[in-house]
Amino acid sequence: MTYLIIDEIDEKNKPSKCNIKETKAEADAIVDKIKATGNTKVFAIETPYAKKDTKYLTVDFINKTVSYDQTAENKDIANAPKQYQIDRAKEYPSIADQLDDIYHNGIDDWKATIKTTKDKYPK
Repeated sequence: MTYLIIDEIDEKNKPSKCNIKETKAEADAIVDKIKATGNTKVFAIETPYAKKDTKYLTVDFINKTVSYDQTAENKDIANAPKQYQIDRAKEYPSIADQLDDIYHNGIDDWKATIKTTKDKYPK
């Protein structure tokens, strides 16, 4: 199991400063080191979420718990651009160049230019 050491959170109770260790001894050593600086809120917790994106974690310092919002992560994954969209965006001419192409060569030639990229990176 992995240990998450949390010593700072933001205004939304999201970890803003944390560390990950593989053993309890390593985690406890880090906690002790941080406590020696005067930070008494620091704690380590054994959690399967330690290696997950911290933006989906919520920390409860009082109960020394961490919760993970799988629903929010799933929503972000579903709304993330697909690889073909990223690849196409890199290769399409700029909007200005596309408008210039339409003006000088007509809509059918512009469609052919765009189709080349769409064919190269299919859905």
